[in-house]
Amino acid sequence: MISPQVFRVSSTALSLGTTWQSWLSHAVALQGTALAGAGYGAAGSIQRTEERDYHYGVTPQGLLALRLIFGDRAMIDLTGARVLCQ
Repeated sequence: MISPQVFRVSSTALSLGTTWQSWLSHAVALQGTALAGAGYGAAGSIQRTEERDYHYGVTPQGLLALRLIFGDRAMIDLTGARVLCQ
């Protein structure tokens, strides 16, 4: 039987990366960010089902972001992040 549960999650991480900007025209800019790092995370359920209801360990992390800026009028922002809990 599958039932919804509430989970507790905690993590901390250190990442290194870069941010850049390119002007596509006089009023249009493209910005990007790439980060990669590792952290330490813990997760567990609020309702105990076993003696050990938590998991913890190293959590590799990555992030890619793109932002397209149209002068003072509009902005499109796409961000993707991945955290691998083990």
